[in-house]
Amino acid sequence: MKRIIAIVLLCWSAGVMAEEKVWYCTEVASAGLHFVDGKYGTTSFPKYRITIKQDGSKFTFPDTPPYALFQGEVECKYYEYLAGVHWFAPAGGHWFACTSITGLEVFTLRPDTGLASMALVGGWIYEKNRPDASSYVEPLHVTALECEAF
Repeated sequence: MKRIIAIVLLCWSAGVMAEEKVWYCTEVASAGLHFVDGKYGTTSFPKYRITIKQDGSKFTFPDTPPYALFQGEVECKYYEYLAGVHWFAPAGGHWFACTSITGLEVFTLRPDTGLASMALVGGWIYEKNRPDASSYVEPLHVTALECEAF
């Protein structure tokens, strides 16, 4: 009986810890590389406002480009860094990192600050899209976002 109660409490507490949020994000800067006339050049991209749903470590992305590449709900990894241990996070912190099914699109979010980023990095490596190819080459794309949860 004690084991059953312990299992029920464990399952219940895990459910309580799952945090449901809706993130409203605005792209504040977006830039990248676009293949034109046989070579890559810098370019800018339109800025969007997006809504992302979070349920614990599961994030659901909108079905509009470029976020549609995440194909709906994605299990994201949670990272936590202690203060004074890592040069890139001297004050410590935590964030989520989400990758698309191909692994070539990455979304990161720091819930404590609402700062996020998204990168599409596959264009360069596709066989048909090598710079010497005459076919269309997909752009490389990086975006900075500010997000708020309500």
